[in-house]
Amino acid sequence: MTNAGRQDNLKAKKKAKLEKFWKTRGREGGAERIQTGIKGFDEMLEGGIPKGRSLLIIGSTGTGKTVFINEFIYRGITKFDENGVFVTFEERPEDIIKNVKNFGWDYDPFIKQNKLTFVDSSPSKEMTKEISPDYDLSPLVTRIKHAVKKIKAKRVVIDSLGSLFLKFSNKGAVREVFYLLADELKGMGVTTLITSEKIYGYDIPRYDVEEYVSDAVVDLNTEIGQNKMIRTIIVRKIRGVGYRSGKVEFEITNDGVEVYPKIPIDVGVAKTEFKVRKKFGISGLDEALGGGIPRGHIVSGLHWKSPYPR
Repeated sequence: MTNAGRQDNLKAKKKAKLEKFWKTRGREGGAERIQTGIKGFDEMLEGGIPKGRSLLIIGSTGTGKTVFINEFIYRGITKFDENGVFVTFEERPEDIIKNVKNFGWDYDPFIKQNKLTFVDSSPSKEMTKEISPDYDLSPLVTRIKHAVKKIKAKRVVIDSLGSLFLKFSNKGAVREVFYLLADELKGMGVTTLITSEKIYGYDIPRYDVEEYVSDAVVDLNTEIGQNKMIRTIIVRKIRGVGYRSGKVEFEITNDGVEVYPKIPIDVGVAKTEFKVRKKFGISGLDEALGGGIPRGHIVSGLHWKSPYPR
């Protein structure tokens, strides 16, 4: 057997072992899960997302929300033969199709094969603003239902709620609309990922109602590291099933998202502050170090003895 073959066997055994473990975490008659196909994310979720439920992904600009939902759709089609519907309130479909090609994801054949379809509610298509508190969402729900039935979709993504909620001036209307949308999607039996903006520096969505209606909430963040941005993910809740809690690091690579649930995050490194330094108090050394050791650094001392006689 070739080295590549052995590596594939090891991966298959590891996957089978993980899936066996995930099954032991669930109870008979409990929620069935579907795997997202995103590297490391299913392990963090201990088997995937509860089937037919909605998962809300919150994060400020640039945290990777759109990459997550695109990979959920792409892996669903390519790995699990589950068709997808993409509902967009922000980017135009042609821009989304173009952008994901940077990850090697080609949506064009899927669209032609009726495996993927878009519900385009981007600003270029719909410029409606709120006229009254009784804004009618039924035309949008009808379009989504038609798209799901047309291609027999199992996965739906919505990007993003913020653009939809701009039509509403009060939280009561926002909560009612989101509940209606989530309930209709659940009634269709599809598993849904929804993105929502989070105010930078705060741990709550912009409208502070989305997470109470969603079945699950995942929080994406970025922290400033020494040489790069450190991306972190936290599962804040998933109703009725277990999951791995705490802050986990992830990266956005050329192939998509990769989550590292087994690697602890060194928060000290992520928050190194070069402007704040601790002095040794040794003449000449502090000056050589630019004022001392930067806060967040660990210093180890080494005593070196020459093997050569003087």
